[in-house]
Amino acid sequence: MVFTLHLVFSESSFAETQTSPEVSLKSESLKPIKVQLKWLHQFQFAGYYMALEKGYYRAFGLDVQLIERNPDSVPIDRLLSDNVDFVVADAGVLIYRSMGVPVVALAAVFQQSPLALLTRSDVGIKTLEDMKGKKLRISRGFNDIELRSMLGTANLTVNDFAQVVSTQSIEEFIQGSIDGLNIYTTNEPFKLLEEGINFQVFQPKDYGVDFYGDVLITTETIIESDPAMVDEFRKATLKGWRDAVTNPEEAIDLILNKYNTQQKSREFIEFEAKETIKLILPSVVPIGFMSRDRWHSIEAIFKKQGKMNRDINYDRFIYIPPDERSLLSVLKQYTLEIAAGGLILLSIFVAGYIWNLRIQVQKATEDIRLAKNKAEKEARTDTLTDLPNRRHFMEVFTRDVEQAQRHGLPFSLILADIDHFKNVNDNYGHAAGDESLKEVGKVLRSNARLGDCYARVGGEEFVIGCPNTSEEQARLLAERLCKALESKEVMYENKSLRLTMSFGLSSLSGEESKDELFNHADEALYSAKQGGRNRVEVYKKH
Repeated sequence: MVFTLHLVFSESSFAETQTSPEVSLKSESLKPIKVQLKWLHQFQFAGYYMALEKGYYRAFGLDVQLIERNPDSVPIDRLLSDNVDFVVADAGVLIYRSMGVPVVALAAVFQQSPLALLTRSDVGIKTLEDMKGKKLRISRGFNDIELRSMLGTANLTVNDFAQVVSTQSIEEFIQGSIDGLNIYTTNEPFKLLEEGINFQVFQPKDYGVDFYGDVLITTETIIESDPAMVDEFRKATLKGWRDAVTNPEEAIDLILNKYNTQQKSREFIEFEAKETIKLILPSVVPIGFMSRDRWHSIEAIFKKQGKMNRDINYDRFIYIPPDERSLLSVLKQYTLEIAAGGLILLSIFVAGYIWNLRIQVQKATEDIRLAKNKAEKEARTDTLTDLPNRRHFMEVFTRDVEQAQRHGLPFSLILADIDHFKNVNDNYGHAAGDESLKEVGKVLRSNARLGDCYARVGGEEFVIGCPNTSEEQARLLAERLCKALESKEVMYENKSLRLTMSFGLSSLSGEESKDELFNHADEALYSAKQGGRNRVEVYKKH
């Protein structure tokens, strides 16, 4: 029998163990608050740790306990049974709301969800459709709802693959007993890179399923019973997150010293911190930002997949802090009193205020539009290389292949993979690996032709779609890229690195599908690697 210890941390628990009478009295004056986390302690919850350590909760008279996830219980259920006051949940909470559960979203810490589906590179899965009949680890219930929504875009349901119930371990994946598993992009890839396991990541946002992640949740009952506490807890939490994002090293030190229940290495937590901050998008929107339009889009996906059939009252689901409620809404409550009193001067003031408010609203609307456009660009861009990502490429690739088939035009596809990239990470560190990926992106950008669509599609893998390009023209392009990278010197910390890439090429002929075109290029890439690497191979039609 295996026993699992789940630790509970609170602000007061970090005080000296020899408590004095004064400390006891101070603790008794604080309001106890319980927060259920989605998982075990890690950088995923760094903002809560910073708020605890720096006394932001205590300043509001709150004694906050952070409770690690128990795999045998559902966090939302604990909230509804009055065992906790707040829960860190995902976008699936919207389904609970549609079922009449009075949950309220206070803040979305992650603007993009870290949840993804990861598959082994050696099982022949290149597209979502290839997952049919495979053995995949996906949680039941609403926990992995966006993964099932992503699979739904390829018309796949849980009946189309062997669903393995989550065991919170990746050993079965490493050993090859399953073909794919649900992961957080902030977590499992680090261990797999260390183990030298080749994998491919399928992220829902690349298929139009772009959800919030790590949403702070409470209930209407809790808000009604103590609105000031809810607002103060939210403020302290977001302040803690701003500190964690601004100074991640301080947060990492805190986790290593007080919250490292999983015994992760500093390198592991640094990897998690970097990937987490990418998802928070602090340079794009304020931390915790939520858009009603974005929630509407999530609702539409759930309805399309048959997960919801009722509309949501967003006025009650999305929390609006008291200090963000406009003066205009307050004045509306007293319109009759103002009119009856005939206070002309006040009316002039209100009119001026409304005019000024209208200007502010127009400016805020424009700011939101710009932020939304920037966030949309982020969703289609690989943040490391600034190249288009898989989602963007597949949209353009699908369009270009269909046009080529419709009008009988040539089209070629080039897949490229950095040779022995694991050696770069092992010998020089992941930071050197990141710098190498950036340099490859520059080579692609400077050598690709007008009209080509190039992208980083995962790890050290890149792709170039070449419309109106024959096989011979594409081969010349691939060879030019191969030579350009071979002659490129990558400098990192006064060390010179040399990189090479292998290229696989396929060209459209007949009526093969875009997936077949992809698979042919992948076969050619495999031949290039088997043939000695740093070379170009063209798919030979059988």
